[in-house]
Order: sequence, then C-alpha cells, then structure tokens
Amino acid sequence: MNPQASNVPYINLEWIFVKIYDFLIFVKNFILTGGQTQTVTGSTDYAGIIHSIGSWLLTILTFLFLILFVWAVYIRVRIHEVDQELNASYSGHFVKPVPKSELKNQRWVAIAAHFASQNQNDWRAAIIDADAMLDELVTSLGYTGEGLGEKLKSIKINDFPTIQSAWEAHKLRNVIAHEGASYNLTERQKELVRKQYENVFRSAGLI
Repeated sequence: MNPQASNVPYINLEWIFVKIYDFLIFVKNFILTGGQTQTVTGSTDYAGIIHSIGSWLLTILTFLFLILFVWAVYIRVRIHEVDQELNASYSGHFVKPVPKSELKNQRWVAIAAHFASQNQNDWRAAIIDADAMLDELVTSLGYTGEGLGEKLKSIKINDFPTIQSAWEAHKLRNVIAHEGASYNLTERQKELVRKQYENVFRSAGLI
C-alpha cells in the first residue's frame, strides 16, 4: 500500500447520508408526533436544537414585549402630564364665561326689583343702573368714547342688532339724569325702557 494514499482527501459519503437520513426522520417524527423525535445513535438531536432555539427566541420576544409595554406606558403618562401643563398654561389667557344663572342673580335682578317698585325714585335708580350696565357691556365689546353716547354712535347695526333699543333707553336715561326728580316718569315709560334694556341684555347673553 502506498503510504501517500492515506493523505489523499476524500468525502465521507456515509456520514453525509446518515445526516440526511437523520434529518428526514426528524421531520417525519416532528410532523407525526409534534416534535418528539428519535434519531439514530450518534446522530444530531435536531428537535433539541430547535427547541432550544425556540426557547431563546421566546425569551427574547418576551423581554422585548415588556420593554415596549413599559415604554408605551411611559409615553402615555408623559403625554398626559404635558397636556395638563399646557391646559394650566393656557387657562390663564382665556376668560371663562360666567353662567347666565349667576349673572341673573346679581345685577339685573336688583335692577328689575327697582323697576317693579311703585316708587318713581326706584324707577329712576333702575334706569341709571341699567344704563351703567349697558355702558359696561358696550365697553367690553371694544367700543370707545367719552361716554356711552359716543360709544353707541360707533356701533353698526350689523354688529349690534339691538342698537336701536339701546339708543332709546339711553335717551330717556339722559333726560332723567338732567331733570332729576322734576321729570314725571310715567309707568308706561318705565315699562317701555325696562323692556328695551332687557332686550339688549338678553340678546347679549347677560340675562
């Protein structure tokens, strides 16, 4: 025998065929028995390898899921905190509307009580107070002038639908302010001016 013959490289076909056979047996048993496989002696345990890989993948996926879950919770909490901070910041820049019930229970109720009186002096006081309330309303809408009359002149009817009622009521107020107790204010005039002021304030949402 030639001593160099043992150094010649060769392919171990028997080992390759055993591995292929072993793998086919594994696939068959995996399909039929759900992964409980038997291999030939000395062959590779494919089921064990796949089971080990599957366990590692499951562990990694579980860990990643927990990380994503914690991150999602953190993001949600931060969004909520930022929303609260923004709401607190913006709330100081906006005037909250006062409920109508609160407005009705304050100034206009007192004025209406004076209108309902049988005393002419109470009627005059009601008209003066209602006109002051009208002045404050017009000023809050951004109209300017030396007095309420100047402010009313700058208002367009399209911007203030009850401007005519405001004008008529204000004219009577001026008469009362100039003539005082000497002016004979009739009950009919009192009711008319009350309705005019009421019309303006109701249209503006104050009562």
